[in-house]
Amino acid sequence: MSREDQARMAEEGAQDQALLDVDYEGKSLCVAYFLLIIGGIFGLHHAYLNDTRTARLYLTSLGLCGVGVVLDFCRLPVLVEECNEELLRRARAGTPDSSPPRGR
Repeated sequence: MSREDQARMAEEGAQDQALLDVDYEGKSLCVAYFLLIIGGIFGLHHAYLNDTRTARLYLTSLGLCGVGVVLDFCRLPVLVEECNEELLRRARAGTPDSSPPRGR
């Protein structure tokens, strides 16, 4: 193997390691559950997870008349995981956290 090949492989390895070492702060499931308990009918947990469209819907309909809040007790781990994946994707792409929130 030539020195050029070794240097190229070392550079690619460093880039791969940099992608794995991206520093980002994910959302906490405990905080999301806390917000669901104290303000679920107002959509506080959705606002925390950067889902402003659903948070507004919950605010105007009082948590879809309480049904949405009950369903979110089961769905919350998945919602937090999706939010954290989106934050990680943005961190890897170098997109600032102030970019427009995700909405469904």
